[in-house]
Amino acid sequence: MEGYTFVNWAGTQTSHPELYFEPSSVDEIKEIIRKAKEEGKRVKVQGYGHSPNDIACSDGYMMYLKKMTDVINVNKEKLQITVQAGCSIKALAVDILPKYNMALPVCPAVGEPTIAGAISCGTHATGKKFGVLGSYVIALKLITADGEVLNCSKEENGDIFRAAVCSLGCLGVILEVTLQCHEAFQLHSISKPSTLDEILSRVDTFLDEYDHAKFFWYPHTEKVIVYHDNRTEDQPVKNPFSWFWDRLIGHHLHQFSMWIGCTFPSLQGLVNHMFFNLLCNFVIERVDTSYNLFTYHCLYSQEVTDWSIPVEKTADVFRELRASLIMNPDIGAHFPVEARFVKGDNGMVSPCHGRDSCFINIVHFRPYGMDTSNKKYWDLFQDIVKRAGGRPHWAKVHDVTSKDFSKMYPEWDKFCAIREGLDPDGMFLNDHLERIFEVKKDESKKES
Repeated sequence: MEGYTFVNWAGTQTSHPELYFEPSSVDEIKEIIRKAKEEGKRVKVQGYGHSPNDIACSDGYMMYLKKMTDVINVNKEKLQITVQAGCSIKALAVDILPKYNMALPVCPAVGEPTIAGAISCGTHATGKKFGVLGSYVIALKLITADGEVLNCSKEENGDIFRAAVCSLGCLGVILEVTLQCHEAFQLHSISKPSTLDEILSRVDTFLDEYDHAKFFWYPHTEKVIVYHDNRTEDQPVKNPFSWFWDRLIGHHLHQFSMWIGCTFPSLQGLVNHMFFNLLCNFVIERVDTSYNLFTYHCLYSQEVTDWSIPVEKTADVFRELRASLIMNPDIGAHFPVEARFVKGDNGMVSPCHGRDSCFINIVHFRPYGMDTSNKKYWDLFQDIVKRAGGRPHWAKVHDVTSKDFSKMYPEWDKFCAIREGLDPDGMFLNDHLERIFEVKKDESKKES
């Protein structure tokens, strides 16, 4: 197709690829790659487009694997499943895995992204004993710029495998993914109010007590809402009010309150206080399937920056951020600041490479489509997390480039060498990835 316009979920990024494709087979993907190579075009695989940055944008060829969603194999004994790369997390978790009494060990907060897109960016959930989604990949198939299909696992093409489980989409086109699953399970979830000092004083014990735990801090207040989930044998209890709240009351009340804070920044602290006291200052318990409690409905357009820091730096970073906001009363910080916790892994450029991590996530809500850029707040936050050894989430907003990544990741040079070896002409790069690798668009085979 010509004339296709890609717009991301938040409406913050737009691109106009020269040609857009929806392949339905490996042979068609090979033909797209062959054509791109002959004509010197770049190729980008589009996913759901949830990322607020331009990692999915392209001015060359763009393909969307929405027609490649089949289940390839199920091993019920080993609790493993192989699916095509275009399968969404939601389809996998809701429609496919329950048929085999299986479930994903963790789910990100948003279920619509494709499985390949999610693992390529280091997508995560929360839980001290649980890694990023890519850490549950035990094998994958990748087609390179030469049209070669590589089988990748710990045993076969092991280094490429460790690069591909968080590939940034720059190594080739992921065709299939094999995931290690768990038996289907329910969660008993509790949310309750607390204070920032109380939760920071016991982060370690807090994480040990629950399978999955996180907290949201409301800036300009001491208010925190704590969420913790444990696996349970209890059967789900449906709450008829939850859908009504999420889709109607919560959506409109939240958006209106954010509009007030954006229009009158000096009132943001008051908005945060009122919203918390009105809607969060009580205990809520739920029992439901894992997917329903891991995910939630994104209310409306937003931009997000999300950084992984060493878990032991959690309290220090939050205390410094709180003190900095007190010292800068002109900054109206949206709520919430979210803390989630993830087990370390060995993916070459996984944000949790080599360390247990706390992801700290802050948001620019865009009520009614407003431009709510708050550069002073984001710069302040990013300066704090960088000094704490932070690494940005690949799918969120950041301005980090190669020289900084080479300090953040012990195997950065190795990852870059694998990328150049698989794609020496930069077919799978775009403007975003060129900034990351510091490669100029008009220079092929340039060292990153």
